[in-house]
Amino acid sequence: MERKIKFQSALQNSLLEIKEERTLAFTRELYDNVGQILSAALMQLNMQISCQDNETEKENSLAVKKLIEKSLEEIRYISKASLSEVQNEVVFTDLLEKDLQRIEFLKNIKCDFKLIGSAPNNISIAHQVIIYRMLQEIINNILKHSQSVKIELEIKNNLQNCFISVRDYGKGFVVKGKEMSGAGLKTIKTRAKLINAKYAIDSKLGEGTLMTIDYPYL
Repeated sequence: MERKIKFQSALQNSLLEIKEERTLAFTRELYDNVGQILSAALMQLNMQISCQDNETEKENSLAVKKLIEKSLEEIRYISKASLSEVQNEVVFTDLLEKDLQRIEFLKNIKCDFKLIGSAPNNISIAHQVIIYRMLQEIINNILKHSQSVKIELEIKNNLQNCFISVRDYGKGFVVKGKEMSGAGLKTIKTRAKLINAKYAIDSKLGEGTLMTIDYPYL
């Protein structure tokens, strides 16, 4: 019963953290970057329309204005997106692939995503949420601390297990024995235990870091 309570607590915390992080990321990166560009374009277009006398040109400009306004509406909608879909049928691999595409586009970091085998649909949604949150934390740590220009994420899924590896080529760090220092790393390790997965780190100064999650089916 105690283990079940801990798992449910971790699951709810993970859902809230994922929702908050993704919402903030969408808001900051989409609205602040792309949204500002479109807003500036809309202002210039309004100035241009006010100076146009030709009705055909004015109609064309108004049509473009509607497209820009529609794009801004879509961005605002996406920026408010939550992870309620995760609790239904979205597989965490789909979310990860989109996250890496966004990082590659906005952060100018090369991101390689590889799925070997079938999508891990046989993992329960609750466990997928925990795994996805762990991988989010790993990727966030890479972006904050590693100074790596490349991230490689590989998922090997078969009948025995789902093995996930995340590699960066940044500055690396010293792993002190078998104990992992840092609250973030300890949290990842704790969450791995809750779903009976194994979590490991291999890092060397100046050579980058490899982090793995081994989720067993048997």
